[in-house]
Amino acid sequence: MASNDSSQLYNWKEITSEFKNVCSQLNIGELIKEPSFGLFEAMSAIEMMDPKMDAGMVQNQSQSKIKSLEQGIKDNLIKVDNFTQEEKLAIVDNTLCNLVTWLDGSSLAQTLFTSLYLHDPNMVQDQYIKNFSIAILKITDRMRNKIITSATFEEEDFQPLNYNFKFANDLADNVFLNSLKTIEDTSAKYYRHLKGEFKSDNVDKEKVEKELKEIDMAFGLWHRMKFTRSFYQLINFQDEHHAFANNSEEVIKHINSCLEALTKIKETHDLGAKPEMVKVAKTTYPVVMGFEPTINQKLLPPTFPRFIKIQSFESTLDYLNQLFNKLNELLRVSKMKTFNEIYEFCSNFSHVQSVFLRSMLQLIVLPRSSFDKGIAMKNILLNTVQKFVAPPILNAKCPVNNKDVCLQLVDNFMNKCTPSFVTLFQILGHNKARQREKMAHIFEEFASLQEEADNLDSILHSFFVQQKLALVHYGCFSSWILNHNLTLMRQFLLSGFELELFSKYECHYVYWYLCEIILNWHTSTLNRVDNFLLTNEINLLPKNAKKPKKKKSVFEKEITLQTADRHMFSAFYQAFRAFLIEGYIKSPSADFDCEEYRYNHRLGPFQFFTTPAVCLYNQFKDKDEYFIQSYELNKLYGFAKDHFEMAKGIYEKYPECALQTKISKNNFVVMRLLSSGLKKVQKLELDFSEVAYFPSIRI
Repeated sequence: MASNDSSQLYNWKEITSEFKNVCSQLNIGELIKEPSFGLFEAMSAIEMMDPKMDAGMVQNQSQSKIKSLEQGIKDNLIKVDNFTQEEKLAIVDNTLCNLVTWLDGSSLAQTLFTSLYLHDPNMVQDQYIKNFSIAILKITDRMRNKIITSATFEEEDFQPLNYNFKFANDLADNVFLNSLKTIEDTSAKYYRHLKGEFKSDNVDKEKVEKELKEIDMAFGLWHRMKFTRSFYQLINFQDEHHAFANNSEEVIKHINSCLEALTKIKETHDLGAKPEMVKVAKTTYPVVMGFEPTINQKLLPPTFPRFIKIQSFESTLDYLNQLFNKLNELLRVSKMKTFNEIYEFCSNFSHVQSVFLRSMLQLIVLPRSSFDKGIAMKNILLNTVQKFVAPPILNAKCPVNNKDVCLQLVDNFMNKCTPSFVTLFQILGHNKARQREKMAHIFEEFASLQEEADNLDSILHSFFVQQKLALVHYGCFSSWILNHNLTLMRQFLLSGFELELFSKYECHYVYWYLCEIILNWHTSTLNRVDNFLLTNEINLLPKNAKKPKKKKSVFEKEITLQTADRHMFSAFYQAFRAFLIEGYIKSPSADFDCEEYRYNHRLGPFQFFTTPAVCLYNQFKDKDEYFIQSYELNKLYGFAKDHFEMAKGIYEKYPECALQTKISKNNFVVMRLLSSGLKKVQKLELDFSEVAYFPSIRI
């Protein structure tokens, strides 16, 4: 029938003999190139109808008789009513597994929409399965919308295509929410009815066990619907920025309800119907009632067949538990007012694999609209600079005359900063690998902001000098931008360790750069800001006022921990350099290697910065060779031992640095043995598992 239709639609012409005749006229090695079909298209091409290359052929190898929901209902191959409780439990649990698999980066066509009930829930007569299916469609649509809006995903994280499936958007949310609540109440009443009818003194043990199982299944179905309703209400917030900041109690209520329901779902999972094992080509799929793994195969692009492994129920529960616990954590970030706090939170949160959670972080911190996002970020930056360096011009007591002009200059500068910081915040929503790639591209923007800040400080300071004010404004906004730039540079290099980008023979100059350039500048910047704050606090006091007592440094803890990190980086530079000299770390052959090229490649992104200016390879090499030639090997190990010991002494004061304390203590012992000559390296092992950039050294 299909061939008859196609013959009417298309005027087919046999060209095989003509094609072969033309090909025979080509000389050996001669090719004909079509402009629209180059090397990329040739490498991406597949052989049609070949099961090994054409994903569409998988459909033809399927043993399933169900080709669509309508056909399955018509041929009595799929239920739409009179489900057993076991079947309902299995359908709900398998749908949740498919939802998590989709969030983990697979396509909708191969995960959620393998459930035929989601294709058209209105064809399902059973109210429980119908409403559950509609809820899953709406939850999926909301989650997909949030991920797309945040724009912090890549193709390896998430597949946004909806394949023109419908998501029940024609049904009003408030009407549907009432339906969900009704089904939940009905399920609860049925559970209580069964529990009330149960008689434990019944002599027939088989009947008692059967009734108890029915009660447990009813209990499980009730809590599954309760979970679905709470999940839907939690995801249904249209303005996440406002909801998490102002309606935190309601958000917490839904999160706790979901977490509580998940424990009940886990307890009753084994009561559901067991999946049937169906073989498709060479792969065996576990299939539950209403699911067909290859139903959407022809919707997928013609590419190599890929087996999608649906998440197990245990991993699904772990994923959902983490999701709701992390959403609870996001309530904290909605209360943060400075970019430094938000940046630190985002840096820690970016280890989370869930693209949905990273998207929610973006939407909670900043509003959706570009205009509101800019205003919110500008306010955050003003709070940040006020808390970090307290510019005198932003102080109400500042006596400068043309203050309006000065404030306008500050406002213009903050307007220039806002887009760059919005971009930086968005980058923090990507996975670690993409963060590093994108961060290298914004260094130029932040380098230009450094110049803008220097110019602004010069102008404001000149106003103060002209009016003979005792206040100092030089190095104010520039110190704030410099602090961020140094933080970005440090994170960029450390992420190289986290992503395992550096070979062992490269680590020494990375550690050297972190210690001698980045942390050296960072510590000096914080000390300068500390002195700046104290000086201006005194200068803003009335003439007859007593000078305040000397306060603790605002950045005391930060400077102390940076000092400890400097000792660690310095120790690792000296230790790795000694290992290279002794051959315990093998270097590539000089015929196939260029250290200068590698150095420039690793540190090239810093070329835009003038403060601090990138340290050229020749400068590094001069200092490195001078250091090596000045001391013997045991001295290098001795210096490393001393630095590890000093770092250990600092880390021990901070409970949150327990891992750093452990590593520095271990490495101190190893360096002491090597420096004294009591032990030689038998087999060098570097364990980066505990802290990605501070390895434990074993010999």
